[in-house]
Amino acid sequence: MLFSNEFESPVVVSTRYTALFLIALTVCVPFAVAGVIVTKQFVFAGLLGLPVVFLFLPLVSFKNKKFDFSKALLDELPFFASIATIMSSAGLTLFSAFERVSRSPVFRAFRSESLIITRDVELFGRAPLDALNERARRHPNRMYASFLSGYTAIVKSGGSVETYLIERVREYLEWLSFRWRQYAEKTSFLGEMMILMFFLVPVFLILGSALGVSFLSALLPVLPVVFGGVLYSSVIANRPRYPDAIKANVWLPISLAAACSFAVFFVLRIPYLSIGLGLGVFARASPFRPCRRSGR
Repeated sequence: MLFSNEFESPVVVSTRYTALFLIALTVCVPFAVAGVIVTKQFVFAGLLGLPVVFLFLPLVSFKNKKFDFSKALLDELPFFASIATIMSSAGLTLFSAFERVSRSPVFRAFRSESLIITRDVELFGRAPLDALNERARRHPNRMYASFLSGYTAIVKSGGSVETYLIERVREYLEWLSFRWRQYAEKTSFLGEMMILMFFLVPVFLILGSALGVSFLSALLPVLPVVFGGVLYSSVIANRPRYPDAIKANVWLPISLAAACSFAVFFVLRIPYLSIGLGLGVFARASPFRPCRRSGR
């Protein structure tokens, strides 16, 4: 829980999930016993395993949050190191960079790290270098821990901090460039595979429908939506993250598109027209718009 970007008290978390376990146990046990007695089927005894889920749910949940937080730190590390290098050239320390980031919403992962390090210094009375060194010693992310420990070692040995940060920034930016090239190659491969599947799958569905399996032809109107959703989710999952928060309400365009699509389908009974109209309404009502870049 310490490295999962959660600042909630462990006592509160354990109390909440214990209460959920007791509530689920109170509800599931009578239903399981009544189901076994009434139906003579022991399948209802499986309800007794539902309360146990609440005992292991915090472990799985915080483990996933820890992994996501560690990945977010790696995504923001090149940009934070660049800011720390600029501030170092102005005579400011790495702890000063953490203090500035703790008051900024741009770096979401590093903002949490900054709050923890600032708390150790201002509340617990540790020296900034000791707080950074302790965080590096205990942090599970090796790249971030190496960045902190290298900085503290350079400061204590009297080396050039600015040179160290410049070298690290160059290393991280090259690593980020490699990740983007890898992402471009994966995206290109996924696009080619989706185009190939988009042509092959309808052919097999039409052949199956011609051989007597008539319901396969009903799947054809759904294919563009399915392939588009799979391609979009795959591209988003493989994309390296960057500190840019984009918030938009997509539920209204989705609701309008679904309403128009179902209305046209029930009135005209033309599935291709209804799906095309739904996609067009979603594209028109979507809050995402391409921005023109100024030539200045």
